[in-house]
Amino acid sequence: VREYIAEKGAPTFLFIQMNSIDASGHQNGYGTPAFLRDVEGIDVYIGEIYDAYKAAGDIDETLFIVTADHGGINTAHGGDSPEEMNVFLGIAGHSVNKTTLKNVCIQDIPAIICAALGVSVNNEWNSNIPDNLFK
Repeated sequence: VREYIAEKGAPTFLFIQMNSIDASGHQNGYGTPAFLRDVEGIDVYIGEIYDAYKAAGDIDETLFIVTADHGGINTAHGGDSPEEMNVFLGIAGHSVNKTTLKNVCIQDIPAIICAALGVSVNNEWNSNIPDNLFK
């Protein structure tokens, strides 16, 4: 991704799915030292993408969203425990308030993206823009 951005410029919309952390959770166990090392590796990669956008001069117009699709217990998931249902959601950009959001669900991400792109949210979606997210 870094090379692409350096050569062609930062794309307007970029989605990257990183499955290695999920695979690590299933193999090593969620929250184990090996799992956390894999999370740290992905964190470095996300930082490199951020730095590529910054070097391209597009950082002020970029909204970064980082999340997971689920948590886990031991090497499994699919239940309704907090460890499986609650995930990290980080949102950063010049239009984002520095605040802690409450009552935000992963299903709100489509509404957040639409708002950032100036696109209307489909009223049939179960997706909302969290209060006080954007300035």
